[in-house]
Amino acid sequence: MRTPELKRVQTSRQSQNSGRVASEVAICSRIALFGGKAARRPLLELPTDHQGVCPDDLRTCLSRHNVAACLFSSSYSNPMGATMPDDRKVKILDILAEHKVPLIEDDTYGDLVLRGSRPKPFTAFNSKAEVFYCSSFSKSVAPGYRIGWVRVKTRLDEIADRKFAASLCNAILPQVAMARFIETGAYARHVRKVLSALRNNLVRSRLQIASSFPASTKISDPAGGFVLWLELPPGFDSEELFQIALKKKICFAPGTIFSATDTYRNCLRISCGHHWDDSISSAILTLGGLATEQLLDVTTSGSIEKFPLKEIPKGA
Repeated sequence: MRTPELKRVQTSRQSQNSGRVASEVAICSRIALFGGKAARRPLLELPTDHQGVCPDDLRTCLSRHNVAACLFSSSYSNPMGATMPDDRKVKILDILAEHKVPLIEDDTYGDLVLRGSRPKPFTAFNSKAEVFYCSSFSKSVAPGYRIGWVRVKTRLDEIADRKFAASLCNAILPQVAMARFIETGAYARHVRKVLSALRNNLVRSRLQIASSFPASTKISDPAGGFVLWLELPPGFDSEELFQIALKKKICFAPGTIFSATDTYRNCLRISCGHHWDDSISSAILTLGGLATEQLLDVTTSGSIEKFPLKEIPKGA
């Protein structure tokens, strides 16, 4: 999701003494935008499971705090890959409408469906809640185009004015080219081709992780998107691993960057958006070996077994 689009929306809801609510595990640019030092307002994080934010937790939070807006992804959230079921979305919308708190919805990964059908976004439901729907082509086409959009029922003029004041306008030619790309059906064909590659990437990556990382490592199995979330045993330090791996020209995202509270040190995110080849396989193998070595230093058993991923067929 392009940060400028989110910025336009969040400033339209700005209040110096009010907080913002986001899922507990969220992409770092959101944290910087909504809860960083420059934001000058608290970011309230809600616990997140494989189905996203729990409605009861949201209700409790809104009852206790003065909240200006909520920011959620209901489809293939980054980094956990969580997808929220429809009944949970409806409950969340009802709670937001009751408390008169708007929702900023980030649906950047919504078109990248690996299994099943495309999930409905919050904005597809008939609700009295105010929803600012934000998305982009950064993940489905190319990040370099920097094309995103906002769909709202109200406040469009206000958001457009803030966008105009901040950057006047985006480059016109890429927008015209993207519009043509969609109109001709080329975008739909492109996404189908991309999804085939992403499915292959995620299966191969999970198999390699299964044979390379320490025992008791937990790994996400997202139904869409292209990122994997790994949770290792307590005592593992993803930031320490990041520094060592970087020297070997291997990059991943340590878990600490996905929370404003500096938690998830024992977690990491691996992106599977690159073309799969021997260098990717080798990098995961090396990363798993480094993680195993680190955990050997903090365990007393003296050995760490590899673990199987039973949900992935051996011949995949």
